Amino acid sequence: MALWRWLSNTDNQKTLAFVGAGIAGAVALLVQLGVLGKKEVLPATAPAASHPAAPTPTPAQAPPPSVPEASQRAEASSGGTAVNIKGDGNNVSLPAKR
Repeated sequence: MALWRWLSNTDNQKTLAFVGAGIAGAVALLVQLGVLGKKEVLPATAPAASHPAAPTPTPAQAPPPSVPEASQRAEASSGGTAVNIKGDGNNVSLPAKR
């Protein structure tokens, strides 16, 4: 009964609401930062062989087949400038200034 009376007090309810919101905010921040809820990924391991395998001889390496470039088309409205950008994901090659 004493606990119910303590919870019925509005000042205590406000304090509990404030503390609860603070805890919820802290948990949300830790989840967002990746401290909580982070799944650890273990590297896949191959089964250990009882006898080491002999190295397989490799044939002469052929050059990689050439990959045809995908065609690109850029259109600009009247007075605009259209630029096609080629890149390999890390470097971008822009055409020379005209």
